[in-house]
Amino acid sequence: MDQPWDVGKRDTRVIPRGTISHPKMGHLTEARASAFLKARMKEVEITYAELAKLKKHGFKDETEAGITMKLKRGTFSATFFMACVAALELEEVVLDEL
Repeated sequence: MDQPWDVGKRDTRVIPRGTISHPKMGHLTEARASAFLKARMKEVEITYAELAKLKKHGFKDETEAGITMKLKRGTFSATFFMACVAALELEEVVLDEL
């Protein structure tokens, strides 16, 4: 079965900036990932300032303002997303929830 990510296949679909495409997920926008993190932060009652203080999870250079802006814009790396998941102590992330 050919997959769109197979080597040698050229994907000619145009994917808008800020969108991750996955065959089973469809398009995942940055806004949805940001909304997911904000909702989980609210559930566990952690603030941007408290998140920035969690140095052990990869936030050594992050400030409250920096985290706030990343989540507001919805532009952040997968590393930042995973650091947030670790800091929020989420055991799993269900892609369908994004």
